[in-house]
Amino acid sequence: MGKENDILTELELEDLTSRHSRWTYFSYSFFEVPERVLPSFARIFGYFYWHAVIGLDPLLILLANAILTLWYSLNDPLIGYLTDRNFKWTKKWGRRFPWIAFGFIMWCVTFFIGYAAPEVETNPWPAFFWLLFSGFTVEFFVSLFRVHNGLLRSEKFRTTEERRISSKYTVPIAVIALFLGAIISPLMLVVAGGSYILASLFIGIFCLIFVLIYLPGARDDQIMIQRFYSGEYEPIKFLKGAFSALKQKSFIAFFVRFIATGVAGTVQVGMVVYVSIFVLRSQEAITLGLISMMVGTLVSIPLWYKICKRMNNSKKFFVIGSLLLSASTVPLSFFVSIVDFLIFLFISGFMLGSVWVVEVPIILSDVLDDYAVSTGKNQKGILMGVWAIMGLLTLFLDELMIGIVFTLTGFTAGIETYDELVATVDNVGLVLWGIRLLLGVIPAATYFLTTLFFWKFYPLTPEKVMENKQKLKELNF
Repeated sequence: MGKENDILTELELEDLTSRHSRWTYFSYSFFEVPERVLPSFARIFGYFYWHAVIGLDPLLILLANAILTLWYSLNDPLIGYLTDRNFKWTKKWGRRFPWIAFGFIMWCVTFFIGYAAPEVETNPWPAFFWLLFSGFTVEFFVSLFRVHNGLLRSEKFRTTEERRISSKYTVPIAVIALFLGAIISPLMLVVAGGSYILASLFIGIFCLIFVLIYLPGARDDQIMIQRFYSGEYEPIKFLKGAFSALKQKSFIAFFVRFIATGVAGTVQVGMVVYVSIFVLRSQEAITLGLISMMVGTLVSIPLWYKICKRMNNSKKFFVIGSLLLSASTVPLSFFVSIVDFLIFLFISGFMLGSVWVVEVPIILSDVLDDYAVSTGKNQKGILMGVWAIMGLLTLFLDELMIGIVFTLTGFTAGIETYDELVATVDNVGLVLWGIRLLLGVIPAATYFLTTLFFWKFYPLTPEKVMENKQKLKELNF
């Protein structure tokens, strides 16, 4: 018994150490810039480009996106399954780095092809097939990078301290990159003189600079490479691995809560625009609101990092942070002026920082460890593939949430100004309250209910996390 206690104490002490330099953490964190900026350009201009610039019919765009969604649902799990193994170059370059470097660089290099389509004159099919071709090509490289970068995080940063330090660097850069993407996308289009192919090419080159900064921190070191060759085991079959993921309580509990952050957060950011135009009737409020939320998140990171380290209980910290985020979101429905609107956004952003510090860098890494232990196989790529499939099923939830509220309140499409709203809608007050609820109360309820689900069903207590680390050490994974 005494020997077991000694082992546990040794593990606990090891879990509070880091073997990486600050430069490694700093370098690694820069993946967040291309990861946020490239999708931002696509979100802002993607549909407009294909519909208004190229002239592709909305139904053909819908058909192409349906086909691409099917491809995406197969692409991620297959890439995870086929590439999460040793190859002849693994001993020299590692299991993750070659795929990460190739996928990330090619994502930047090929990004422009999505904006190099032939214009529709009389025959729409060349543009339609170009949309499919560019989507297939770019998404292949995106998946290659994302699958292996997600796995690299849990394998490179093994101890809780390493995962905390990683979040200390990645979260601020992620927040800045989100807003950088919103600013630089239209700016590049102006610089390119309205040319989408040039603007997307400039964006790709800009992001490639940050990829080169990131790559030194993304290398598999010799300790990691030795783990890949440490144990001989029969590779798990894809379907068996997928069903194992769906039966894993830690994965399902975390996934439900994680999706709430994405869906509710997307709705909130979208409603900042609606509130600014229709409630406050001030275009400047859009920029001020987004900046207020960003600053709140950024200044909170050092404080939440210290509290997380002192508490040393990721589940407890995540639950408390999520409840605080839920509570801080409610007042956003009841602001009176632009002053308290900006104050409430700052507070909400401040509380959001507590979730970002621990959600992906620590909780997701613990879930990946749990999967490796429960299956006895070091093939976590399957879990990341299942994650991608389930994520696709939730892509419509934010649009569904907004659509239901707007339908119930009578907010019809095609209204761009407050004056048009007054002239078109019978009950303007009801529409405005729908916007307010989508900004505050509804996201708050989403955070709260999914946090209760996480608290009830997430099984990875600090003791269980340490137990998994011990088993990983025994398996030499």
